[in-house]
Amino acid sequence: MDGGRIIKNLSHIFFGKTKSLELTRLISNLSAMVLSLFIIVFTFISKNISYLLVLIYIWIMIFRENRIFRIKIKMYKILENYLALNDD
Repeated sequence: MDGGRIIKNLSHIFFGKTKSLELTRLISNLSAMVLSLFIIVFTFISKNISYLLVLIYIWIMIFRENRIFRIKIKMYKILENYLALNDD
């Protein structure tokens, strides 16, 4: 989560705001999938169901971040269109 902010801010320097958000979302989703696999395997090995609660929390946060991402992208497109219209 904090690592995602670091990646987003560093990629913003090189790729711009929209591309950095897309890159951060992609990395977050891939990381969550890999982490999910490890947690599921570790839950079966340790027979401790509390790890699944952590997994559920992680996916709730991923869905929340994806929703915020979609809203931000829509806002950026509206702003770009507005600025393009008023560029005259």
